[in-house]
Amino acid sequence: MNLSTLLASRLARAFVLTCSAGLAACGGATPAPVASGAPPAASQSLVGHWTGACSPMGATQGSTVTFDITAANWAIDFDVFGDAACTAKFATVHIEGPYAIGAASSVVAGAHDAKFGFSKKTITAHVDAAAQFLSSANGCALPGFAVGVARDISVTGCAGMGQRPIAACEADYDLAHVEGDRLTFGARPADNDLCTPAKRPAALSKSSVTRR
Repeated sequence: MNLSTLLASRLARAFVLTCSAGLAACGGATPAPVASGAPPAASQSLVGHWTGACSPMGATQGSTVTFDITAANWAIDFDVFGDAACTAKFATVHIEGPYAIGAASSVVAGAHDAKFGFSKKTITAHVDAAAQFLSSANGCALPGFAVGVARDISVTGCAGMGQRPIAACEADYDLAHVEGDRLTFGARPADNDLCTPAKRPAALSKSSVTRR
């Protein structure tokens, strides 16, 4: 297995596992605005800065997620690291957009239906190896990634990092559950597809992020 193939395999696995641990918006033209009118108390409870713990991916890789949520918009940084202790950044996927919190879930007590819209997606390489991988056919198939420069993938997506183009998936239809300073999203399916209301999870993830 060559370096590009190995990196593609590891990064794709890291992204899927982190999504399964509670990452809203791993799904993949600017989407139509997300409808407003969310219950005020439920919406307000999500506002803040939320972080997830380092998630080791085998012996040589780790990942973290960080959310910044306002009353109208949300943003996430999904960081992949070149070590299991999450000290050496490899690449960052940034996603942002409007969101809406809907009615109380009919299947999960204490949770609310949620729609997390996508208006922009970027990826930043932090080391030369990441730039080379993302530029390759096994990464984003977009030549020209440079270290420290955010590259917009809203239109193209990036298969190697599990990202669909926004036109192919304008939002994640998810669950959101806040208890104290812990925020939990829905359990994600193996294909990371929450692109329609019918795909909304029927259970919460086993992992959460914490308000900081």
